[in-house]
Amino acid sequence: MSAYKLRPLAVAVVALAGGAASCQQSLSSSLLPEGTYALVLVDDSPLPYRGTSTITLGGALALQSKGQYSLTQTDSAISGGGGVTQFNSQGTWTLNENALVLRDGGTLYLGVAASLDTLRVNLTVGTVHTNTYVRR
Repeated sequence: MSAYKLRPLAVAVVALAGGAASCQQSLSSSLLPEGTYALVLVDDSPLPYRGTSTITLGGALALQSKGQYSLTQTDSAISGGGGVTQFNSQGTWTLNENALVLRDGGTLYLGVAASLDTLRVNLTVGTVHTNTYVRR
């Protein structure tokens, strides 16, 4: 009787292991869902993120059809009255394996598709930061 109870458990473990392996397959632009991704982390720290001269308040990355993207980021100055600035970038995006490339004219922003719902992009706004975006 106890051997019978173990068999379903062994099958469940095998099925789970097979599913975990398939999650590690590379992504392509046909699999990455178009949509809007909200900025949630800067250099692995939650928002608002305090840098040396600015505080990052929020941002979004929209992957649109036909390989177009738009990216925004709102920052507030730490000194000088805390003026708010908006960083904007628009251009084309491509995904090869898990490597995400955003092209804004001659400027490239490199990133990685960590999963179908999470993107990490190295963004230079003053200094280089790794921004993490999660699908809304």
